[in-house]
Amino acid sequence: MLHQTTLPPVTQHHLLHAYAIIRPIGVSFEAVLQRPACDALRRVVECKAAQLLADAWAAVTNPTTLISMIDKERIQQQARTAASLYRTLNDACPYPFGSEHGRIFKEEFLAERAALDIAEQEKQSTTGAQA
Repeated sequence: MLHQTTLPPVTQHHLLHAYAIIRPIGVSFEAVLQRPACDALRRVVECKAAQLLADAWAAVTNPTTLISMIDKERIQQQARTAASLYRTLNDACPYPFGSEHGRIFKEEFLAERAALDIAEQEKQSTTGAQA
């Protein structure tokens, strides 16, 4: 059985937002919700409102969306700086390894550390070839 999350209920705000996205011509928001002649349009607006709610809920509960681009760039810069100061991730990383911050730091640190190691090896091989 799949894990099922219980979402909060669709609010008037979600319905109004869905109505604004659909933009039915010549039918007011109140008419869509109350008139039996607009029953099909009401169901479309309700479905769109439910989708908006589900998308917003997914964005809030997904840990990758909680880190802004500014935070991500700051963490990546920290990792690049730490890569030049430390040889191991354990010594360098200030974040818990299971966190999203730790994952971002680890990816950037390991990439930068690998680049520094390659550059160091090339420098040593060039120096060794000249001697």
